[in-house]
Amino acid sequence: MSFTLFCTASSIGAALVVAIAQWLGKPTWGRSILSVIAMLYAALTWYCGRVFSYTLIDSPFWFMAYVPILFSLGPFLYIYFCHIGLNRPIQNKKNIKHIIPIILGIVIYTPFLSLSMSAKKNKILELYTSVPFWPYGLLSLICGIVILGYLLGIISKQPNLFRLDTPVKNKLFKGFSVFQIGLIATLMLSLLSSTTLVWALEWGTSLFGLIFIFIVAIQLRHPEWVAAWVGEVAAQYESRDYLAGLEIPEAIAKINSTAAEIYSDPELSLQKFAEETGLNKYQISQLLNQHLNLKFNQFLAEYRIPAAEEQLRTLAWKTTLAIAMDVGYNSYATFCAHFKAKTGMSPQAYRKKYGESTQTNPSL
Repeated sequence: MSFTLFCTASSIGAALVVAIAQWLGKPTWGRSILSVIAMLYAALTWYCGRVFSYTLIDSPFWFMAYVPILFSLGPFLYIYFCHIGLNRPIQNKKNIKHIIPIILGIVIYTPFLSLSMSAKKNKILELYTSVPFWPYGLLSLICGIVILGYLLGIISKQPNLFRLDTPVKNKLFKGFSVFQIGLIATLMLSLLSSTTLVWALEWGTSLFGLIFIFIVAIQLRHPEWVAAWVGEVAAQYESRDYLAGLEIPEAIAKINSTAAEIYSDPELSLQKFAEETGLNKYQISQLLNQHLNLKFNQFLAEYRIPAAEEQLRTLAWKTTLAIAMDVGYNSYATFCAHFKAKTGMSPQAYRKKYGESTQTNPSL
């Protein structure tokens, strides 16, 4: 028991370190989702520890808390791997269905919160003596099916994630797979009897803890492995035809209308632009390169420079630096380079030649 508790405490600590570490520096969608997954794992491990150490009865408020945790784990795993694969369900309204299991888990758990403390303790004692298939066994089975379904969904939706025959993939993905298969196996074993429930949770949690600690240690020792793995995935996606099945005229019209609305945003990046259009950044790049013969910065300049020309002609009181910032540039040198490439002259020369006759050319 002491070894199991040590593994449990160590894996919870490792999970919390992983969760907190994702928020150091500039957080991203992927790191935020990974942080949530680590927190869910820590909470689930803590709950298992309370069960197999027979101390759950001392905290009856957490009775059946594993239901919303497990119902949440599947969707977040799916969202995280889809995020790596550049198919981001969390940013697509039609994928709101992935929130349903989480809500369902919370709804199922809520009635148990309304039980009195004595009623909760009686239910916990009942589980230690026998495991009624209804409702506890059925709920556990459904939780396992949900997670298994999402794991299969990840593989079917993002096959390139698991077809990278490299040492990075072998070391990281196999460890993750063993962890998830072990989690589901323990869940299924817990349906057999109360004795099996406690035994499976005790040894299963030890196994998961050791595997998780090993994965975290590998990541700390070789952080470049994950970067290389994600880089390989990105390379796979870069080589794909992202425009297959896409209505090209409608997509081009969409990116043009979006650019006309938000081109002046100085923080506008390819990723942010893709999110605004509902496409992924590789689709945007292929559309621009293959159909408009433009790079992303050149495409934005098609909107920014004409807007700058208009201001240079009509706003005599405004400096060229202010105009550059107003049309979306946060670098004056870049603005001048783009302006000269499109018009053949500097902004100052353009203003001097085409500005209103009553203006005086302001300085920077």
